[in-house]
Amino acid sequence: MKYILSILALSSCFCLLYAQKETADAKLPFNSAVRMGKLENGMTYYIQKNTMPEKRLTLRLVVDAGSILEDDDQLGIAHYTEHMAFNGSKNFAKNELVDYLQSVGVKFGSHLNAYTGFDQTVYILPIPSDSEEIVDKGFQILEDWAHNISFEKEEIEKEVGVITEEWRLGQGAQMRILKKLLPTLLAGSRYEHRLPIGKKDVFSKFTREHFLRFYRNWYRPDLMAVVAVGDMDVDEIEKKIKHHFSRIKMPEKVKERTNFSIPKHKGTRVAVVTDKEMPYTQIVLLFNHETTPFVTEKDYRERIKHSLFTMMMNVRLREITRQNNPPFIFSGVTYGNMFGVRGKDAYQVFAAASEQNILRATQVMVTENMRVKKHGFTKSELIIASKNLLKQYSVAYNERSKTSSKRFASEYVDHFLNGAPCPGIEYEYELHKRYIAEIKLEEVNALAEKWIKEDDNVVAVMAPEKPGLELPSSKQILDTITATQKEELEAYKEEKIDTELLKKELISGKIIEESKNGETETTHLLLANGIRVVLKPTEFKNDEILMYAQSPGGTSLLDDKDYFATTGMMNVLSESGLGNFSRGQLSKALAGKSVSVTPFIDSITEGLRGNASPDSFETLMQLTHLWFTQPRMDKDIFKATIDKEKAVYKNMAVDPNSYFNDQVVKVLGSNHPRSYLLPTEEHWGKLDHEKMLRVYKERFSNAGDFVFFFVGSFDVVSMKPLIEKYLGSLSGNATHENFKDLGAYPPEGVLKKSFYRGSAPRSFVNLFYSGKLEKYTSEVRHQMQSLAQVLGIRLIESLREEKGGVYSGGVRSRVKKYPSERYFMSVSFPCAPENAEMLIKTFQNLLKDVRDNGPLQKNVDKVIKGQLRELEVNLKRNEYWLSHLYISDFLGLELQDPAQARSTIESLKAEDLQKVAQKYFTEDNYIELVLYPENKEKESKEK
Repeated sequence: MKYILSILALSSCFCLLYAQKETADAKLPFNSAVRMGKLENGMTYYIQKNTMPEKRLTLRLVVDAGSILEDDDQLGIAHYTEHMAFNGSKNFAKNELVDYLQSVGVKFGSHLNAYTGFDQTVYILPIPSDSEEIVDKGFQILEDWAHNISFEKEEIEKEVGVITEEWRLGQGAQMRILKKLLPTLLAGSRYEHRLPIGKKDVFSKFTREHFLRFYRNWYRPDLMAVVAVGDMDVDEIEKKIKHHFSRIKMPEKVKERTNFSIPKHKGTRVAVVTDKEMPYTQIVLLFNHETTPFVTEKDYRERIKHSLFTMMMNVRLREITRQNNPPFIFSGVTYGNMFGVRGKDAYQVFAAASEQNILRATQVMVTENMRVKKHGFTKSELIIASKNLLKQYSVAYNERSKTSSKRFASEYVDHFLNGAPCPGIEYEYELHKRYIAEIKLEEVNALAEKWIKEDDNVVAVMAPEKPGLELPSSKQILDTITATQKEELEAYKEEKIDTELLKKELISGKIIEESKNGETETTHLLLANGIRVVLKPTEFKNDEILMYAQSPGGTSLLDDKDYFATTGMMNVLSESGLGNFSRGQLSKALAGKSVSVTPFIDSITEGLRGNASPDSFETLMQLTHLWFTQPRMDKDIFKATIDKEKAVYKNMAVDPNSYFNDQVVKVLGSNHPRSYLLPTEEHWGKLDHEKMLRVYKERFSNAGDFVFFFVGSFDVVSMKPLIEKYLGSLSGNATHENFKDLGAYPPEGVLKKSFYRGSAPRSFVNLFYSGKLEKYTSEVRHQMQSLAQVLGIRLIESLREEKGGVYSGGVRSRVKKYPSERYFMSVSFPCAPENAEMLIKTFQNLLKDVRDNGPLQKNVDKVIKGQLRELEVNLKRNEYWLSHLYISDFLGLELQDPAQARSTIESLKAEDLQKVAQKYFTEDNYIELVLYPENKEKESKEK
């Protein structure tokens, strides 16, 4: 009998093992919520119904072709073709496509867009789905992009200016560094010579024939997919896809779609490259690997191990940045696609450091990876990482019915291009729950041996170039790595962490008043200590609660001595930890929780921002209580943080953009001592960690001066006891502070200044219109915003489409009630230095035309439609409601349902905008700031 039982037990065990192996080898299913199909001509499609956001349809046209497929005389044509898709097709002449989409509320750039990579081109078209006509037009647009782009000679010649400006925008230290690195990173591959932007001397000579050759070869059904996700009827959308795309014919002669690769190499290649505009040093170690299949559950299990390894490694590296005299500013690891190259992955270890710390930073990066390779991670590290990873998927699972269509669409784009699995979050969450529970520590540790290998590796060092700076040679870097790999290393020592955040029993306060606002469906509480609380429960997300707290005062109440002594205090406080916990200890104590609370002190307010899953809400309240009662200011952390900040800012002024932005802030602040972006040595010398803690405690000493706002997935009744316990127990009184007006405002009149920095042939133009507001009202704020949007449309039409003088640009407005009633409008765009004056004049003529004649009604209608569509989406977003609540409260406005803004938007008239332009944006009050390359300074002086 025992023998029989033993046989049965052994047989059961064998069957169980076989079943587990069979499951692991099972192919991952495709998301059953998605209708995926293929037309007879070979075109693939994906359709999914999703109502986040409602009345919207997210469309993608995906082309499995990018710059890697260009012939030698076509460098840049894949990207140029993407541009031409917006410049005329069979059913949309010239700029009609953009004009039409703007008229139905789709914004060019922020909504309507496209991108080109080495191996793909993707067109992005989000449209309203509550109109049959708009949906039909949307699919007509996709079809036109797929096989009916016009490539008219006139449009090709006009667009070369825009392409050139996009190319110009990319010129600078980063591009120069990249070009120096390509022979090392991509040596021996076609990728080395196929950057998507192309070469100016090639793309400026394209003819229609160049485009047609590329378009006919690669824009064909078997290399394209349509993705449609949104609030629609799946059957109807499938009919439209079949109607529009079945008529695209495969060419008679099909050119092979080759997948290119990067040849492997022996040993480790090292590249040390410099640039005089590089502000700090970056170090990257690449351990290259061929991309492995991601098809079965076993493959998915392997990816979970990848996530756990990189999470634990990143925690260790972050801990080092908090040590006294850290070797790097930051450091991290990742495993995944290398440089956007198909078929190539890499284990990537990266860091930013000062130029004096290159060898030291490299040594520490290698040391910590070798420590894991030799000793592995600890059990407690794996437990923490497992909890955090599982929580991420738990949140995604809980939000599965509230996931944005855009996110789903991106998944299906990746599936078509790279074969990325799309089993659906329900399936993925179950896999994570199953495999995280069974993955053993030794399995994760074994990845270090697999990833950190001897061959096919690259080390890239990118550093500043300046007189007297001697950088380590490639040999010195290799010798450092080799020596470090041979060192005897101790295993990582980990301390035990107490997870109880608050030790002391709190005495709850009392809610002494409660009221409701029917319009906004908000509950308003007043606590005995003076704290006001506004609660807005929503169903927009299943697993999200947002918090915002504010009190007037901010840094405006500090004298200059304290202001300069405490600049950057929030970074130091954040890095120091909270209560009895260091920053690292706190992160471990919060393992498995989705929660964050961050304090802030800005110019006229102080407060906290927070978010949490409903099951972590009490933890959010505990953290909030601790930020009021037990902030930490560790002296060693202070020094380590300031050392890192110094390393970041030390050479920042060599970067033309950083330098220019700093000068802009100084001019707009009339050179007020607090108006700057780049700290000087004098600033660093004034910092005082003791004053930082004192000032922070002062700003948060009276909780009764704060208003708290909560929006999200919660029940008001269950919130009240926690509010009374954690907020009601804070010290507070009826004393209310106010902020001061420091008077750091732009000068009045006309001011023109030119700045010279950088070697790239490009300029940046900033125009500013500002002054005192007659009276702040919501109506004036809306009119200013609308005027900026109208001018933004005209800027793109004129400066980009007509002149070909810019690639991008924008107009933004801001109206402030506090600390004084003022208005601001900024106009910015990059351009060729020789075109700056002409383009400035062009914009000023546009503004003058609006003042003299009013804006075109069709552009006002576009703005109205865009704002209405945006409002529809915003009304179902927690972030929007939170912002609406705290801004209304701060400005002292009557709290109303933001849906009422619809009537304000619909009543907008062209003459309203004309009056605003005439009143506030005149020719005798503006600031013109232009950044030119250094070689233009001599020419300017000679003039």
